[in-house]
Amino acid sequence: MSKTLFNQNTFQSKNVTNSDDVSDLKVDTFKAINLTATNIINAELQAATSGVASNAAALANKQDKLTASNLLNPNFISADNDGGAVIITTGEFGALTGFDNTGGATIQGEIDKKAQLYDVSAPLVKTTRSVIGLGENPILLTVNNTSSITDGGTDLITSGGVFTGLATKQATLSTGDGIDITGTTISFDGVMSGSIVTSGTITGATLNYVSSGVVTSVQTEIESKQDTLTEGAGVDITSNTISLDLSTLTATQTLPTALEIVSNTNTQLLITASSANSNDARMILRGKRNGSTTSNNAEIRFENYDQDNVGTEEKSLGSIVGRVSDAVNNYGGLLFNNYADGATQTTAMNMSSNGNFNLGGGDTFQNTYKFKVTGDSKLIGNNFIQPQLRHFGYDKDLILGASGSIANWGNGSTQISIVSDRRVGDSFCSTSAGTITLTANGYYRIRVSAQTQSDGYNDRVSFMNYLRIVTGGTTTDYDEQQNYNFFGWNYIRNNSDGGHGSVSFEDFIYLTSGSTIQPRQKLETTSDRNFNNTLPNANIDNYLNITIERVYDEDPEV
Repeated sequence: MSKTLFNQNTFQSKNVTNSDDVSDLKVDTFKAINLTATNIINAELQAATSGVASNAAALANKQDKLTASNLLNPNFISADNDGGAVIITTGEFGALTGFDNTGGATIQGEIDKKAQLYDVSAPLVKTTRSVIGLGENPILLTVNNTSSITDGGTDLITSGGVFTGLATKQATLSTGDGIDITGTTISFDGVMSGSIVTSGTITGATLNYVSSGVVTSVQTEIESKQDTLTEGAGVDITSNTISLDLSTLTATQTLPTALEIVSNTNTQLLITASSANSNDARMILRGKRNGSTTSNNAEIRFENYDQDNVGTEEKSLGSIVGRVSDAVNNYGGLLFNNYADGATQTTAMNMSSNGNFNLGGGDTFQNTYKFKVTGDSKLIGNNFIQPQLRHFGYDKDLILGASGSIANWGNGSTQISIVSDRRVGDSFCSTSAGTITLTANGYYRIRVSAQTQSDGYNDRVSFMNYLRIVTGGTTTDYDEQQNYNFFGWNYIRNNSDGGHGSVSFEDFIYLTSGSTIQPRQKLETTSDRNFNNTLPNANIDNYLNITIERVYDEDPEV
């Protein structure tokens, strides 16, 4: 980079003394177009170039080259006054761009090297960076084949390349291997092992197979099999009709499709034992379902065809359906169905797995009754309904006091000895120490009657009989209760005026299994009517009877 030292062309008041032709020349104004100065002393030069020192200091601060230690900054670059070139070395440029100039590499050189990786005269071959000294990572594939590749050429594919390779492979399927390929046709010949699977249609040839060493046409064998099923073999095929002679068949026959019997014979199907005795006939319908309690697992349906009913010729008359009720244990019952419109199924009656019937209850099985009817019923003829009834008679004066010992009448005493027990129908209760315990839920009718007699007590007494009932953990003494009529009393005067009296009461109540019924007594000998007095058991005889009838098994009041 050059610099013009003289930045003004006019010399002012300068004596030029180094010319032989001019002795003393004082120049006030001098403009030199072309000046050759032989000797200029320092003082003269500095006088002529005032300000050069400061200009030189500023130039010193300018950077002549971009170095690696001082990255390129656009603020450092300015026009060169003397037109000289600014030189940036390869190392300095590498520092700016991250370019590796190891070994004096240049950008063009690197580009040339990259271009040389593509070997256009040979087919594609895997090349790694290690081959070209750039590390171990695989980067390229080159082409390697006997055919050359030119711009726009297809020799690699069509001539000696892929096409030729495929053609040779195709031709290697020879007759000796059982397969021959001509054009787009594949033909089979010879003995072949394994299976031949085709997803399309085989046309234009006969498909043969080897049977006992003889090549046989498959179609021929199919046709021969179709007509060789004779009565002697148990089956005969004529047109679309199959005849079975079961007498010649020894194994169980399985039909993989629906079987339809079309015949005008009055009995189209008869299942019977072959021997004259000691054998049964059985038909099994077996559905296959998992976890369903609403499906008709096995069904027999009765229908009629009426050709006069155009569009509705076929109608259902009824059906018997086997249905699972317990999917875990796989058991159930039967539904007896009706079809009001010939198409819609409704269950008229069902039978549970326990053999209990539900008439009018739809397809819901029930096991509470042996026979349950929902809806109105009319019974014509002699009908007998067996009631459930118990009648108990108690000892007249064997009592237990409220304290738990045999003591006095009154104040909650109870008779503890049953001397008679009569029953009609199934039992629904048990007894212990005069207490009756129910063993079935039900709506009960309870009736109590008592004849009380003064025996040794010759004075007035009011005597009460009532029931204590315990059900569901709740104890109720029905003495003077308005909601249930399970109490009654009588009034006895002295022996001369009448020493006995009678009382009876009854009511209906729903009680659960485990409930207890116990007769109890209270009496009053004074005039306060508190019924809190007592008398020795020898003074009173109380002839007590309790009749219990199980009317219904559900609570009609709910």
